[in-house]
Formats: sequence, C-alpha cells, structure tokens
Amino acid sequence: MNRLRAMLPRIAMPLRIAMPLRIAMPLWTFVAACNPGAFDDLENSASIRVLERPSDFDRIRFGAVVTTVRGSLPDGTEGSRIAISAGPDTPVAVYDVWTGSEFVLGNALFDLCDDAGECDEGSGASLVGIPEQGDDRLCFGVGAPQSGVTRVVCETSRAEAQRVSPPGDDNPGVASAPIPTASSAGLAFLGDPGFDGSGAVFRIVEDGGSLAPLEINGSDLADDAQFGARLASSALPENMNFGLVSPALLVASAPTAGRVIVSAVGVDEATEGSPVVATTLACLDGASGYGAAVAAGDFDGDGAAEVVVATDPAVPDRFVGVDIYSLSELSGEVGCTEDDASDNPSSVQIACPDGEEGLSCPESDFGATLAVGDVNADGRHELLVGAPRAAVDGLVEAGALVLFPGSADGLDARSADVLTDSDANAGAQLGTAVAMVETNLGTDATPRAEPVAGAPGADEVLVFLCSDLSGDQSEGGNRCLVE
Repeated sequence: MNRLRAMLPRIAMPLRIAMPLRIAMPLWTFVAACNPGAFDDLENSASIRVLERPSDFDRIRFGAVVTTVRGSLPDGTEGSRIAISAGPDTPVAVYDVWTGSEFVLGNALFDLCDDAGECDEGSGASLVGIPEQGDDRLCFGVGAPQSGVTRVVCETSRAEAQRVSPPGDDNPGVASAPIPTASSAGLAFLGDPGFDGSGAVFRIVEDGGSLAPLEINGSDLADDAQFGARLASSALPENMNFGLVSPALLVASAPTAGRVIVSAVGVDEATEGSPVVATTLACLDGASGYGAAVAAGDFDGDGAAEVVVATDPAVPDRFVGVDIYSLSELSGEVGCTEDDASDNPSSVQIACPDGEEGLSCPESDFGATLAVGDVNADGRHELLVGAPRAAVDGLVEAGALVLFPGSADGLDARSADVLTDSDANAGAQLGTAVAMVETNLGTDATPRAEPVAGAPGADEVLVFLCSDLSGDQSEGGNRCLVE
C-alpha cells in the first residue's frame, strides 16, 4: 500500500508542520498539540516532517538543493543537520535534526546569503556536509561556481566563514561530495565541468584553506564532456587501499561524454613529498547522458561500496533504472581502453518498479537523483532514488521516491517501496533533490538514516521518519521498507 497516504486517517493531529526561519527557539508551528518525538503506531507508515520555505527566504524553489551532515560537537555530543537552498544565487537555511538524544527537527540554526552582497555570485548551486574542519564542527561547503568560490561555514564559528578558491579562474562547485572523515584526501570534492573545456575535480585540502585539482586518468575527454558535473564518494575498507594511505572512493561523471570514472584518492607515501593522488580504478561508459546521477553505498554489508550510475531521464529510449557495479570488479583502470561500453566491467541493472503504487516509470524521471543511507541500521545501505516528475493519484509531477533495501545479496529490487507525500500537490516535484540524514537512533556503529527529499515546486523539503522514535511501536523501525 502507499504507506504515507495511508498514514493521516489514523492520526488525530496533522503531521505536516511549517516553520519560519528567524526565531531563537524551536520553530515548530503546530495546528494541534503534538510531540514530534513520540507518536502512536502508524501500521508501518512513515511520519512526514515538512520544512517549508521561510517567510524571509526571498527565492522560489526552496528545496532544489539539499544536503546533510552528522558529526561531533566540541563537547562530544553527536548532532545531525540539514542544509537547503533553492539553487544558484539563493540563500541557504541550516536546520537542526538531532543533538545528542534530542530530536529537534525544525530548529533553524542559522542562514546564509540572505543579505545582498553577503555571498558570491552563484552561491547555493551546490551544498556539501563536512563533519569537521580543524577545531570547527558540523560544517557546510556552499558552492558558488560562477565566482569560483566555495564558502565553508561551521556551526561552531558561523561568523568566520572561510572562502576557498583555486589559484586560477576556474569554477569548481557545480557539484560536490564529502570526503569521509578518516580519509587522507581532504574535506570535500568539488566538480568543475567547464575546466579547460572538458572538466575537472578539485578537493578542499585538509586545512580548508585552499583547493587542489586532481589528475585523474581517463578524464582527458573532448570539449564539453562536463567531467565533474556529478560526484559521489564513500569510505574504502582497509583491505582495499590501492597502495594509498586511508583513501576515499570518488565517483565522478562526464554526462555529455557518457563516462563515469571511479578512483581512489589518498596520500601516496611511495612518492617523494607524499602527495594526494587519484588512482583510477575503472571507466564506465555509456551513451551521452550516462552518469547524470551517481552514488556509492555498501548495499551488501561487505564493507566495500557499490557504484550506482543513472542515465539522464531526457535520453530517448533509455533504460529506466540504474546500473550497479561491484567494487571488487573495479581495478587497474578497467574499461578505460575504449570510449564506449564494450569494455565495461559487469554490472547489475535495477529497474524502476513500474506500476508500483501507481508509479509510471517512463514519465517519472526516475534516477534523476540518488542517495544512500542505512534506514534500518542493519549495516547495509539502502538506495533512495528520486522520480520528480512522477504523477501521484493523477497529480502531474507531484514527484515520488523509490527506496531499495540492501541485503546480503545486494539491493533487493523485489522489495522496492514507493514513498510519496501524504498531502501531494501537482508540480511539487518531490525528489528533485534527495539525501539521507543520519540520526542518533540505531547504534554508534550503525546509526539509522532518514530519507530527505526536496519538493521545490511546493517550496518544501520533506523528511520521512522511517526510524522508530520513542513511543513508536512499528516492528524493527523499518517503516519505509517493505516487510
């Protein structure tokens, strides 16, 4: 059944909650009394929390860009946050989700770029969560590619935002991806698809004060290849370091050329000066549009991430689904000899569940956005796929999400669940942006994650509370997964 639309008739109070931005107290505005940390059993339906465009957020399409971060504050308290923009040249709002054991979703901590001249041209085009930068904690990188600047703003030093930019006239920040905290690669990856004609990827170095380009074999492509237009990253297990010290996995695409390059990025102690280098593992090729969305997650729990690649929904006759590549198949620049799919490593295809909960896959833009996170804290990631043009109950482009659970055998396509807004609106385009926000539920080793999705056509961001909160009797807390 549609788990979200079936929810509201069983609840005595509305669960859609709006909030303004500038109030120095928790910003819940209730139409009826409600404790967001405790609610009755919902028969496996997920409660939705809605962040609406603040009254002083002077741009439409709030929710076009969304990211999250989880990390420790200076006192050791764990916290998670959500950052939201409406795309280039728009403000950024940062919301509290969890602080310690407190669920406080709706507390607007601070905003950025809401005053004229405060930020650089194009600011808000991309957002990336950075758990720590030096002594600062819970940071976000705000990309302004038109200016070639990324501002790193931390909750612990909000008034001291650091501007980082490359030495030349380059424009990184169109796309971004976090670098795992334990990695030696730096703080974040930034994509510049216009660099030198074909594109490039930069990294924010560990001190956060500068950017450095990465030399990646296989990225010497034709002009307008747009390498770096989409990025994803993941940690690598200790037994897969590819000769580098604490490397991170980087997935970078050139959608116009139809190429995705998978590489390990870390310190090379065998080279004089111990530079940070990128070791290309594989080139994954397809038709133009391949790599319009990418992700990396450990879906089978073996410690090594799988790579997910989707094709631009605008490509005619495309496969309406995603390709999954196992990291064990990616090494030695496999697939980089030819510039087509003839030498690609093997992959598994996961199709859009056409007809499930009324989802019409060909017209839904399924695969436009991707995110990974462990929704049920079982040590395996789930894959969240956005379908922002999906019709819901006849509402054109209301948008939908599809959640594929992980299993010992990888993603379980047969158990895919369609998530929709219980109060959907035509043109909302839910799924234009997707993310997962980690909570303090689950265990220290495997914190639970909640799906987050932007619906910029409605100026909203929805958080699906799949995890079991206090008072929630749903078995196992798996309310966004098919049982």
